[in-house]
Amino acid sequence: KEDAETLTAIGQQVGLAVETARLFQETERRARETAALGAAGTAMVSTLDLSVVLETITESAISLIGAQRCAVFELDPEDQLLRARTTRGVELKAVFTPQKLGQGAVGSAVLRREPVWSPDIEHQPLPMYDEMWQGTGMTLWEAVRQRGYRAILAVPMISKETVLGAICIYWNEVHVPEEREIRLLTVLTQQAAVALDNARLYEAIRQQASRLRGLYEIGKTISSSLDLGRVLEQIADQAVEVIGSGRCAVWELDEAEQRLYVRATKGIA
Repeated sequence: KEDAETLTAIGQQVGLAVETARLFQETERRARETAALGAAGTAMVSTLDLSVVLETITESAISLIGAQRCAVFELDPEDQLLRARTTRGVELKAVFTPQKLGQGAVGSAVLRREPVWSPDIEHQPLPMYDEMWQGTGMTLWEAVRQRGYRAILAVPMISKETVLGAICIYWNEVHVPEEREIRLLTVLTQQAAVALDNARLYEAIRQQASRLRGLYEIGKTISSSLDLGRVLEQIADQAVEVIGSGRCAVWELDEAEQRLYVRATKGIA
C-alpha cells in the first residue's frame, strides 16, 4: 500500500511536469507561428510587385505548414477559370492547366468559400475528377496521379467579399490536415488576399498611367509635324506601347476609290 501511494504521488508530479512541458512547447510553437505569420504578412505588403507577392505566398505556405508543394491559383473574373500563377516544388507549365469552379480541391474551395481537402486522393477523390482536364487529353484524376502527391488542402483567398483565387498545398504521403494547419493556411490566405488585391490595384493604376502617357505622346506627335508619313509611323510605334499588342497598322481610306491602304506599320513585315 505504501509503495502504491508513493508511486501515485510520483505519478502525479510527473504528470504535472509533463503537462507543464507540453503547455510550454505549445506556447513556444504558437509564438513561432505568430512570428512567422507576421513576417510573411510584412513581406507580402512590403512590395506591390505582383510576381514577388506570389512567390512570397508560396514560400510562406510551405514554411508554415511543412508540406512539400504549393501553388497559388488566381480566378479569372471573365471566364471563371482558375489558373496557377506560381508554384513551389512543382513545374508550373508542365503540371497545371486551368480548372473550373467546383473541380478538384481548388475549384471546390473557391466555389464553397471554405477550406477543402483530401487526406488521400487515392481513396477520397475530389469533385469532378472524372472530367477531362482542359488541353491535356486526360481526366483530372489521371493528371493528379501523374503528379505523385497523395494529400491536398486548398483555402480560398477572399478580399472584400470577392474571391481572388486559392492557395493549395500538397503532401507526397497520406496526411490528414490538422486543425492547426488549416487555421494557419486560412490566416495566411487572408493576408495574401489583401496583398494580392493591393498588387492588382497598383498594376491597374500603373497600366492606366502608362496608357495616358502614351495618349499624351500621340497627341504631341500629331501636333508637332505636318509630315503625314512620319506622324503615322510614330502613331503606330506609340500605339503598340500604349496597347501592348506588339503589332500595329494604320490604314487610310481613299474616299474616291473607297478602298483602305496601309500607311504605316509596327512589328509587321
